[in-house]
Amino acid sequence: MDAIGEDAPAWKQFEEIVVRILESNNFIVSQHLPQGRLGYDLDANFGGQSWAIEVKFYRSVRAQMTLIEAAAARVLNNGLDIEADRAALIVSSVISGEQRLSLEAKYPIVFIDRADLLAMIAGRPELSDELNSILEVRSDFLGQINVPIGSGDRFRTSRTSTERRSPEARIGRDLADRLKTIRPGKADAMAYESLCVEILKYLFDGELVGWKQQQRTSDALHRFDCVCRAKPTHEFWRFIVEDIGSRYVLFEFKNYRRPITQGQVLTTEKYLFAAGLRKVAFLLTREGADVGAESMTKGAMRESGKLMLVLDDAAIVDMLEKRDSGVDPTDIMFDRTDEFMLTLSRYLVFAPAPALHFDARDASSPLGASHSHSIVAGGFPLMS
Repeated sequence: MDAIGEDAPAWKQFEEIVVRILESNNFIVSQHLPQGRLGYDLDANFGGQSWAIEVKFYRSVRAQMTLIEAAAARVLNNGLDIEADRAALIVSSVISGEQRLSLEAKYPIVFIDRADLLAMIAGRPELSDELNSILEVRSDFLGQINVPIGSGDRFRTSRTSTERRSPEARIGRDLADRLKTIRPGKADAMAYESLCVEILKYLFDGELVGWKQQQRTSDALHRFDCVCRAKPTHEFWRFIVEDIGSRYVLFEFKNYRRPITQGQVLTTEKYLFAAGLRKVAFLLTREGADVGAESMTKGAMRESGKLMLVLDDAAIVDMLEKRDSGVDPTDIMFDRTDEFMLTLSRYLVFAPAPALHFDARDASSPLGASHSHSIVAGGFPLMS
């Protein structure tokens, strides 16, 4: 199988190189199912046995047990459904010795991590270099990866079982179903906020701590829907803390029937400032943001280094469903932020749909009685 382009998503590049690594180790990959449409990613044959193989790309080097276990149960149960002889989970993270013992005691499948993959392509520097490039492994980190002796033989030694494991987690799907029952509008605003906090704690458990709801500033001028502290244990939150310079993360919940406008973004932007180590906000909305609001989020980053991202219902449901299947929702946030930063223009952008108006009907307006006007530069409304 030929290597795919560097412009492809990292998860796809990882899946494709895994196929090539397997094939270089005498696997016959008969079917490639990107993103696991049948409950796993690869059908393969090795040593006269059929294999159901799940491939998971994580940006975090350290394996997260809750995600690994969700993916393990998924591939085990779905492999049994199609009567595969064996099942395997291949991940881009590093599974520690203690984690491996716990996983193998609970799930009778083969676990292959980053170190195992490197062992499987020993003597193939072109594959090693490509794998390290996809995983963005720093050269000074390579020496820290312990490649276990015999890890390339894991496919031959692990036990098999016909016992199903606990059903795949439905927490995310249940939360998504509850979200769909909440009606947009003021009447259900508190219910929406409460559910959003529950959703966020499920998605980012252990990565965000110190949750505070309806927190007021010391001057009582501002009140945040929710604020918490980021732990730099994942590459994304490390980026937020170290590169953006924001120890605290703000969440605002907008239970509006229509896309939010510049006014809502401007209000949130006022809550952010560098001295308070509070430069990042995520706005959860039902219908996303209009063009003017999107322009303002870009202007906030361009002019003040403040990161504001809008997450609508579709994005939240997608993260919940993927979290259930063992995909790291923080990786999804990383990709969205990556796209936001890469497409950020250097120059000011004029938004066509301003939300703040300088009403000419006001007696003090210098524009006369027949105009309503606002100028937006770089996403921020300027009175003229």
